[in-house]
Amino acid sequence: MTEGLRLAGVGASEYQSVTAADSKGTSAGRALRRGDVAGLLRTLRRDYQENAYFVTGQLDNAEIYSPDCLFADPTISFRGRDLYVRNLSLLVPFLEDPQIQLKSLRQLPAEGRPLRRWQWPVLLNSRGSTDSSSRSDSSRSDSSRGSRGSSRSSGSSASAESTRLFAQWRLTCYVRLPWAPFVAVNGTTTYTLNEQENQIVSHVEAWDVTPGQALLLLLKPSEQAAWRQRQSAQQQR
Repeated sequence: MTEGLRLAGVGASEYQSVTAADSKGTSAGRALRRGDVAGLLRTLRRDYQENAYFVTGQLDNAEIYSPDCLFADPTISFRGRDLYVRNLSLLVPFLEDPQIQLKSLRQLPAEGRPLRRWQWPVLLNSRGSTDSSSRSDSSRSDSSRGSRGSSRSSGSSASAESTRLFAQWRLTCYVRLPWAPFVAVNGTTTYTLNEQENQIVSHVEAWDVTPGQALLLLLKPSEQAAWRQRQSAQQQR
């Protein structure tokens, strides 16, 4: 979403690309003890439900993220916890009535292959467009089960057994542009943990719209814009 706003020219004078060297420290805190996945889940839940971190950049405890954590969505990817918070803080002034609704947050089973950045099975199945991909995913999963025993003995299944947390959410907001576009996106975030440090090393989003569709949302006038125009016309009479 941040890249879409930049491409649309929102806040061109204020919204500037930043580097890790420019970023400042984030909220205080300390990493949770090793193995405390439940504590990490509680922290994430607070970040969604109390801090609305997606639209505020406020984290309950920034130390649950690795300093060089990978952040990715369908439009952009970069590394750096502080850079992520900085980018969000630059975006906040351009959002009107932002809401992030957490639908579910859970730990994924250890077995099976990791979710990939460009695969959106949870989101797209409801649209009936991923039957074939779901079947192929299932067949690949079955084959991975058959080879799991040998993989474990050789120690080559570390990535497949990384601890992963999975959130489903819905984001809605108006954007402070003259035509007041309304953005409504259903999405998921997959958090991959470094089990030694119990920190998030990967924060990967998927949306139920393509990057192009997300940009089109920013170009479409909303009913709120039409209402504002009617109010302005009445006041000028």
